Amino acid sequence: ALTIDRLASQVRLTKGSFYHHFAGREDYSRALLQYWADELTQRIIEQSETRSDPRDKLRRLTSLTLGLASETEVAVRAWALSDPLAREFVERVDKQRRSYVERLVFDITGNRSRAKLVARMIYAIFVGGGQMLPPQMRREVREIYALLDPYMER
Repeated sequence: ALTIDRLASQVRLTKGSFYHHFAGREDYSRALLQYWADELTQRIIEQSETRSDPRDKLRRLTSLTLGLASETEVAVRAWALSDPLAREFVERVDKQRRSYVERLVFDITGNRSRAKLVARMIYAIFVGGGQMLPPQMRREVREIYALLDPYMER
């Protein structure tokens, strides 16, 4: 239901100003989705990578994701249900996020099949927790992540 008129009106800009920055609605959508992917995926992975130990990286990652705006995740996922471009971005971001977690868990456990399963559990908690109403509290999610620690033994 997003139109250029409605968007320009909401942010108090002219349509001309919008078209100065974007070629059209799809260009704007692509830029918005790329911003989501960069800020809520790549930036967080980079911040996690500042640690040297894989366990510390995973702890940093889960800590950083506790502070993510779940409303944004929910909105982008809802958008992806009806928009092929948004779906493409969500699929790519999901793959990148799961692959990163899987690599960290593999570095901890040395077990590829366990790493794949634990990474899926961690990611399912992240995505599912934001979909719940009301969303899970940060403390609850932190406690749930802590329960997964025994699955990451060598």
